Amino acid sequence: MFFYWKDGPFGRLWVSKKGLQDVVERFLPEKSRCAELFFDGERSLLTLSIELQGDLLEEDAKRIERDLACEFSSIGIEKVVLNVVKTEDAKGVEALLANRLCGRFGMDKPVFWAVLAGAVSAAFQLGLRGILCALGWSVAGFLVSFFLLSDEGKKITSKIMSFFKRDK
Repeated sequence: MFFYWKDGPFGRLWVSKKGLQDVVERFLPEKSRCAELFFDGERSLLTLSIELQGDLLEEDAKRIERDLACEFSSIGIEKVVLNVVKTEDAKGVEALLANRLCGRFGMDKPVFWAVLAGAVSAAFQLGLRGILCALGWSVAGFLVSFFLLSDEGKKITSKIMSFFKRDK
């Protein structure tokens, strides 16, 4: 991914997200990482989310922010903002990711479990043939609606509607 920075005498300047993360991670202690990075080219602002080990002090985070600000000021990035997340160990990061996945798929909501129970019930009631038939009709309905809601589908739908609306 590339961030637009500014216009220069030779055209537009873009900055690589991966390149910026590589530079940031050179300043981080072992077992720490740059979790996320945002760059606002208009304000020349670099915002970082860093995962640091739990035994590091707040002074360490401030030192890292100071060092990064010094490093990036040499290339013209005026401000660096550091958001620190302390993790006890790798298991803490894995638990954090598991919670994000849980939230993303809705496993923490009753609707998810209701749909799952309905799917299991359908499997017992309809059997494999009934499920495949229902799934086939669902896919067909999705594809037809996807086409009709696209730009090309809307043109065709309006032509059909205008044909029926003609005065004779």
